[in-house]
Amino acid sequence: MAIKRKTVREDGKIFWAYKHKNGTKKEVWLSPKVFERWDQVRKNYVNNKYKKYLEQQNKLPAEERNYRGKCDPQTGLYFIRVSTCGKPVFGSKEELEKYINQNKKSKSRYYYRCAKLPAPTFCVGDPHPQTPNLFVKRIFGHKIYWGTKKEADNNIENRNNSYKKYKNKNKDSIKDRNKQARNIVMENLKNNPHLKRRRSDIDPILGRFFWGYSCRGKEVWLRKDAFERRHKNTKVKRNLNRIKKKGEQNGGGCVTNENNKTIIY
Repeated sequence: MAIKRKTVREDGKIFWAYKHKNGTKKEVWLSPKVFERWDQVRKNYVNNKYKKYLEQQNKLPAEERNYRGKCDPQTGLYFIRVSTCGKPVFGSKEELEKYINQNKKSKSRYYYRCAKLPAPTFCVGDPHPQTPNLFVKRIFGHKIYWGTKKEADNNIENRNNSYKKYKNKNKDSIKDRNKQARNIVMENLKNNPHLKRRRSDIDPILGRFFWGYSCRGKEVWLRKDAFERRHKNTKVKRNLNRIKKKGEQNGGGCVTNENNKTIIY
């Protein structure tokens, strides 16, 4: 059985790779210090090559850029991935499907490992408590990935855009699933009223304020500034609806002038 990289030997040395020379295969074992240095050089090399590949792709029109599953009409091969040398790798449809399935399995195994970590006390976009200019850009399982403010904002925007596309495409089925899920939660809370949250309840760990239950019945917790902002907007909308309703009952209506004041007529 082949030895995996980072395997630690009894003497404390770490396996790096197999070295092939003159038809023979030799194991390369390194001390932890040397392994760490070599591994950092490898990561820098891969990152630089991938960065150059992205720069080349960004210079091309959107329709000419590579994406997983794109078929090259000249060769009939499909784009699979980018190699460690920064070169696009193409293959047959079977090779593409095999790579996708392997990725799904690896991602699933890694997710469950990350899920065993302690639950994070941060959300995407939150600042680092000690290091300036670092923000939560991604949370996978319970593992936090830190990055710049721009990276965090881009991830939030991309996630929101993906949600919008998915919701627009599956609007009716999502509505039915959400309704069923919320009914189950609400029925459980009805039978167990001591479990029901109240608006403005405070989470002692995260320090967040409870707002309400989502369309799926999930608890919605907000930071203090977001809670106060949403609470203020809700009060404004409620008062405006009351004014409109009062105007309609009196046979008139209402308008909002340039100073954002509602006038009943």
